[in-house]
Amino acid sequence: MVPINRFAGSSAPSPIGHAPPPFPTITREFEPASMEVGAARRFVLDVLGPERANRDVAALLVSELAANAVRHAQTSFVVAISVHANVYGEVRDGSPRPPRLAAAPDPCGEGGRGLVMVNRLADAWGYQPTAEGKTVWFKTGAKSW
Repeated sequence: MVPINRFAGSSAPSPIGHAPPPFPTITREFEPASMEVGAARRFVLDVLGPERANRDVAALLVSELAANAVRHAQTSFVVAISVHANVYGEVRDGSPRPPRLAAAPDPCGEGGRGLVMVNRLADAWGYQPTAEGKTVWFKTGAKSW
């Protein structure tokens, strides 16, 4: 299976490998419950602090990816945030199923918009299969890494 990666300036994912940046990473595990999505969002806001310009975008991206982990993977999930000039985030879950970007989500439907938002707001994003499931990652402010 080829990882999905989308980089700034590209509307479509491309099969390019990725590696987390070599910066300090803060992680926390969450249970597979809908109330944990808000807890994951608050975790990101706390880690990034009130002064970081792109903290709200990073929190929204984690929120969407955490909601997908709860809804689709139905496993515990781990949020990882690397802090430097830019923000690198991951949501790891126990499902091997790759994320699926909806071409045209139903405007009246209850789902299908999360990855559309991730695709539009992240400078880069993708997923990587792991032995335990998958990691969905994003970068914000990723003009040069």
